[in-house]
Amino acid sequence: SVLGFAAFSAIYPGPGLKPGIFLKELYVGGSQRGRGLGRALMQKLASLARERGLARIDWTVEAENTRLLSFYEELGGTRKPDKLFFRLDGGALARLAG
Repeated sequence: SVLGFAAFSAIYPGPGLKPGIFLKELYVGGSQRGRGLGRALMQKLASLARERGLARIDWTVEAENTRLLSFYEELGGTRKPDKLFFRLDGGALARLAG
């Protein structure tokens, strides 16, 4: 069985901004939670970002998941209240697609 994984991709923003990594998913199996695997995965991701000359790691978190919010804050992550997450799906996606 899978103990954990991090799914990510490189992001290359517009002119004048530094490239980085977007963490799509961080998964740690229930039996491994609280044992340091999540931290180890994030440390490896940070190391990979530095090796590749990337300036940051971005990700999203459900606002109600207080345990995960605490985990990311303990790593040194900072909330960015000036950014909002948008989704285009269902009828809105169909309308825009024409």
